[in-house]
Amino acid sequence: MNSARWTDECNPTCLSSFSMYDLSDNAPRIAIIRKASRLLTWGDDVLEGFRQAGANTLMIELRNEAITERWEQLRSGKRHFSSQSGMLRIATSLRKFDPHLVLILNFAGIPDSADKQIRGAVRPGVPVVGWLCDRIEHLPHGNSPSLDGVYYFDSICRKPLLKAYAGTDARISYLPLAACPKRYKSKPIILATRKPRAVFAGNCTPERMAVFDEFRALKGEIDLFGPNSKNTRSRGGQLSPDRIAILYQEYMVSFNLLQPGNTTQGLNLRAFEIPCAGGLAIYPDVPDLAKCFNPGIEMVSYGSISELKDTLDLLLRNPDRIDAITRAGHARALSEHTFFHRAKHILNEYLPILPILS
Repeated sequence: MNSARWTDECNPTCLSSFSMYDLSDNAPRIAIIRKASRLLTWGDDVLEGFRQAGANTLMIELRNEAITERWEQLRSGKRHFSSQSGMLRIATSLRKFDPHLVLILNFAGIPDSADKQIRGAVRPGVPVVGWLCDRIEHLPHGNSPSLDGVYYFDSICRKPLLKAYAGTDARISYLPLAACPKRYKSKPIILATRKPRAVFAGNCTPERMAVFDEFRALKGEIDLFGPNSKNTRSRGGQLSPDRIAILYQEYMVSFNLLQPGNTTQGLNLRAFEIPCAGGLAIYPDVPDLAKCFNPGIEMVSYGSISELKDTLDLLLRNPDRIDAITRAGHARALSEHTFFHRAKHILNEYLPILPILS
C-alpha cells in the first residue's frame, strides 16, 4: 500500500484496544452484516477477501427472512436493525459463531436497541465496525454513533462522521473500495485486438445519458451496454461481471461516471474493477483519485467532457501510451486494490495479534 498517498485519517482520540481478549483460534472469525442486493456484489467480494486473508467468515443478511420477520414488517413497517424478530435472528447467529469482529456494510450507525443486542451476543471487547459504500451527509434518523469504527470510501463523508462521533473513541478512517480478481478476471493485454473507442458498461441513467450525448456531440465514439442503453446486444438488462470484464478487455478505454447521490469525491467500485480486469479506466478528476492511482500514468482522469475528448483523441493516436497506462493500472489494482488487501488492512487495525496470510 502506498502510504504516502493513501493516508489513514482517524479520530486522534481513538485507541486500538479491541483485541485485548482471549483469542484461542488460529484464524480470525469475521461476521459480516449486510443488506441483500441483487445487483451489487460488494458484500460477496468483501467476504471472499476475508477468506483469502485466512479468516473464517459468516454472512448475515438483514432482509426479513422468517415469517415472523415478514409479519412484523407488514404490521409495523420495521425492518433491518429496527426489526425485533430480525435482530433476534442476527443475535442468535452471532452468539453461535462467536466472532472476533463484526463488520456492518454500508451503515455508519445503528439504533441503540440493535447495538445492545449485538453487544450482548458477542464477547466483551469485540469491535463492531461499519464500512460505507455510499456517501452520507449525516447519520440516518434513529441511528446512533454506536460503532467502534467507521470506514468511509469517499472523503466527503469524513466531516459528518467526525461530527456524529465527536467525543467518542471510534476510529473514523478512509478505506477505499476495491475489486475481486476472481470476479473481474483479466487476460493477456493485447491492444491490437481492441476496438479503438470508448465503452461504458452499466446502468445508463438519464444523468449519464446526458454526458454520453455531450461526448457524442463532440464526435466522440462510445458504445453503451447495460440497462437503458438501447443496445440490443445487452437486451436492456443487467450484465454479468464476466460479461463486463470482457467488455473492458474489448475496448481501448472504459468510461466511468459518478452516480449522483452515491459518490462525490471518492472512487466507485468500477474505478477498481476496470483496471483489475485489464482495461484502461477513465475517471472524473476527484480529490480521492490520487490516493489510489497515479492519474495519467495508471488511469485517465478528466475535468470536462471536452477535455476528455481531446485527451482520448491524443491517446488513440498513441497506442503505446494506452498500453503503458493499461498495464500500470492493472498492476496497481492487483498489487494494492483487491478486497484481499482491504481485509488485511481491517484485520491489522482491529485484530493485530491474529495471524494473517501474506
